[in-house]
Amino acid sequence: MTKHKFLVTGLPRTGTTSLCIAALGAGYKTAHTAYTRQALDCAEFIADTPVFADYEKLYALYPEVKIIHLTRDFEQWLPSIKRLMTAMKENLLSRKGALTTPLSVVIWKLFLILTNILKMMVIGGIVIASIMIGCLALQK
Repeated sequence: MTKHKFLVTGLPRTGTTSLCIAALGAGYKTAHTAYTRQALDCAEFIADTPVFADYEKLYALYPEVKIIHLTRDFEQWLPSIKRLMTAMKENLLSRKGALTTPLSVVIWKLFLILTNILKMMVIGGIVIASIMIGCLALQK
């Protein structure tokens, strides 16, 4: 049986690690993060960075890929991502930090996404954009 290649487009802190653990258990070659073409080519199940930021480019490279989109309730997600970013703050702000160049680019793309979400989130006390919990498998 030929295995499909999967891309998980959920943002960090939406369950990507848990889903990768399940994929490993199911026998898929899994990359929670993949920054080289070799890693992308070899992996059958790819999640987190760079997928959420570059899924359109990855879909063009792998047109037969199946896409799994993870979401999470915004009120639960925001404190979780804030804790993660706070823990990574020193490396994010330092040019000598441990983050690699590809990861830094993806992290800054995440900040742009978050900024746009936060700008849309509340207008006059009404939430108009949120990240809802769940998993939706999107297929061609």
